[in-house]
Amino acid sequence: MKANKWKTEKTSLQESTEMLLNPGCGWYEIHSFWVEKEVSEEEIQACLNPEHSLVLVRIHLGAYQNAPLDATALKHIKQILSVFERAKKDVILRCCYDFEGMGMAQEPGEFSKVVTHMNQVANVVAQYENVVYLYQGVLLGSWGEMHTSKFLRLENIAELSEIFRKATKEMVWHGVRKPEFKSSNWENVTIFDDGILGSPTHLGTVDFPTEMVELEKIGLNSPYGGEIVGGEDALSWSLMETVERLERLHVSYLNCRHDETLLQHWEQQRVETNDAWNGMNGRDYIGRHLGYRFYANGWQEKRRSSLADSMCLEIYIENKGFSDIYEEVEWHLLRQEEQMGVQSMKGVCPSGRKIRLTWEFPRKAGTYYLALRRRKDKRPIYLANPSDELGRMCLGEII
Repeated sequence: MKANKWKTEKTSLQESTEMLLNPGCGWYEIHSFWVEKEVSEEEIQACLNPEHSLVLVRIHLGAYQNAPLDATALKHIKQILSVFERAKKDVILRCCYDFEGMGMAQEPGEFSKVVTHMNQVANVVAQYENVVYLYQGVLLGSWGEMHTSKFLRLENIAELSEIFRKATKEMVWHGVRKPEFKSSNWENVTIFDDGILGSPTHLGTVDFPTEMVELEKIGLNSPYGGEIVGGEDALSWSLMETVERLERLHVSYLNCRHDETLLQHWEQQRVETNDAWNGMNGRDYIGRHLGYRFYANGWQEKRRSSLADSMCLEIYIENKGFSDIYEEVEWHLLRQEEQMGVQSMKGVCPSGRKIRLTWEFPRKAGTYYLALRRRKDKRPIYLANPSDELGRMCLGEII
């Protein structure tokens, strides 16, 4: 019997409100290490959070304040990154000289020593481009956050950033503290903001209002996030006012523990909508919209195909998250386990936007699925539709 009838799987149209454990976005925790100390794999695995795909790794370089990193120190950095790579975690990496807010006292006495360390660290990061999603800072400042340092001149920042860019060939995002530290010629530089919502200037991150417009544009094309701060204004906003601001900034990731005052404020608020999100606390709602959240809100067979005995299927994808994905992805159309087609693209669409995928394929009986993968490591990207453990969403079947 000839296969010709398409039957849509209607249950797949339900929008999920679950947390999607997708790469490059969401909540993160900070875990600290000292470069001179060897850490066992068991110790690192103990700090992995199964509910997070991101982790911020801080590595203290202070023991080598006035000397190059030796083979042992470099081995320790590689061992740490290797464990997170095997655990399929994306790492925000920050190497620095200070964990106590004493940047000037802890950093090297000569800038040339910083240059040496940046060369060494950048070359290690280049070997782990599949796990280091974003490198934060330029080693300098209190907590490595690019403030309180005798070396934070624009020419020094440019030199250190250029070292990182050349070593990694722009394959790893580089997060700096302010837009003024970002050269317009560097496509891989973004903003890691440790004062989000803390004041109109984000506690000095931007000059308000001129640079705020630039900050909102940065999140359109690169991963923007960091730490929120519960300023007086942020604690007075309704939940939807907060959501609108985070969406306008295109926030991809946030520290899950800072600022606890503001996080608890969000947790006490409730979503008031006419859909499945109604009643959810604000902290969970915001967490589930950090980064991208792609939802297939419909698909249909086109009446005509250009090929005999073929079918043309249109699928409509909407981004319900605050930001896009900023890496190459692959859409896979599957018939059971058989690959029926692949479409590659850099990013998908910004927050609130939609795209249409069109597939033309032989009309064969069987069940059809849609799956999304990150191209560089084939990790599944889960859609906000009912999906299996492999991230495959059932579209329907030809019978």
